[in-house]
Parts: sequence; structure tokens; C-alpha cells
Amino acid sequence: MKNLDICMTFTLGPTVEGGFSDNPSDPGGATNHGVSIRAHRDDIGDKDHDGDIDADDVRQLTLDDAKAIFAADYFTPCKADLLPAPLALMLVDFAYNSGVGVACRRLQDRLGVAADGKIGPHTCAIANTLSSDLMQAVINAYGASRLAYLRSLPTWPKFGKGWETRVLACMAAARKLAEG
Repeated sequence: MKNLDICMTFTLGPTVEGGFSDNPSDPGGATNHGVSIRAHRDDIGDKDHDGDIDADDVRQLTLDDAKAIFAADYFTPCKADLLPAPLALMLVDFAYNSGVGVACRRLQDRLGVAADGKIGPHTCAIANTLSSDLMQAVINAYGASRLAYLRSLPTWPKFGKGWETRVLACMAAARKLAEG
């Protein structure tokens, strides 16, 4: 569970995912603690019991609600408990921001394994045998790949500066974990 704590502390911390926002330029719609109504309508539920699930319900999401969604929908499907902490952190933060499939495929590409979007025994085995130097190289390459993906999105001009700051902070945290 150590990786879960590391990932949650970074991704759900106040400097990465803040509180409620409802930016009309955000395709995810109303979002709180990184949980968007578009991706998690059913998980959010009708918190205010008014018969619909809308921004008012998202506003009522607690950090504990976000942690439960984070663990079930991102950390567990990414098999982050089976990966070295630096890669677990980078993978789960990428998944939380952009989706599990794209985050997993991009990591698999960087590790030189079949990029099927599902972390399995082979991906974990390769990740867990990386030397210190190779770990640093994968951190750099994976971060660069994430930035390239984000730059390809039509919303980059609006959100790119914040996303880039997030990715660079995640890479720095991963490097620190890799160094021990």
C-alpha cells in the first residue's frame, strides 16, 4: 500500500488537484479533486438528492470520495502496487489526468513492451528490473511522452501551462523516489 499513499499524496494534494472548478473550456465539465462529472457521473451520484447529477453534486464531493474513486478506477487498474514507486507515481498521475489506457500504453512504449494499455506481469517484470540509470531514462522519456500527448490536445492552449507544471513536478517527485 506504500505506492497508493505516495500516489494519493502527490496527485490528490492541494498543489496538483485543487477543489471545485467548472470551467466551460474543460471537456470534463464540473470537477472536484480531479473527479469530473463526464468521467464519473455514476460514481458521484445524486449527492444533493434533487433528482439529477450535476455540478451541485460534484461540488459536494469530499476528498475521501475522490480517494475512493482514485484507488478503484486508477491505481488498481494500473496495477500500481506491482510497479516501482517512481513509475507507479507517474503512471497513476497520468491516468488520473488523461485516462488509464493512454497512460498505460505510453509507459509500455517507454519500457519496450507490447503496448496493449493493460499493465500485466510482463510489464511489471521489466519495470522492476530497471537499473538506476535506466529508471532515470524511463522517467525522462515517459514524462516527455506525456507532455507530447498533452500538447496534441485541442485544450493545450487553455490548460497547457498548468499541465506542464504538473508533469514536471511529477517527474521531479519520481526522480526523488528513484534516488531513494
